[in-house]
Amino acid sequence: MNFQPLTEENCLRQEMPIPPGEYYFEIFDAKDHRSQANNESIKLVLKVFTSDLSKNFTVYDFLLPAHDSMGFRVKRCCEALGLLDEYQKGIITPNMFIRKSGMASFDKQKDSKFLRVREYLKNKELPVQPTNEPNDDIPF
Repeated sequence: MNFQPLTEENCLRQEMPIPPGEYYFEIFDAKDHRSQANNESIKLVLKVFTSDLSKNFTVYDFLLPAHDSMGFRVKRCCEALGLLDEYQKGIITPNMFIRKSGMASFDKQKDSKFLRVREYLKNKELPVQPTNEPNDDIPF
């Protein structure tokens, strides 16, 4: 097999293509999930975008409403996504999260090259949102 060897700089870029920071995200998928301790949770699949929307990457997050030290994350996530009313009622489902978007702060997982959600940010201005809509401004 022939290939182009990577420089150390390129290796680092592939391992951590986007540095920790605040980024726009859209929830691509959400499913009911059970934690290793058998706690009820929701598994989120976030598509995270750079500020200029030129790059994106996937981050997984888990919301555990009944967990003593993780319950606050559920509330912060709901606040950031406009789901606070549903949160206040005490009933959230995975479908409520799909296609919702917001801003979050991301940091590096301990002993890992991957980013994780550090904090969901409410009241943050979103950049221009990506769209799959065709551009109708093209003259023919």
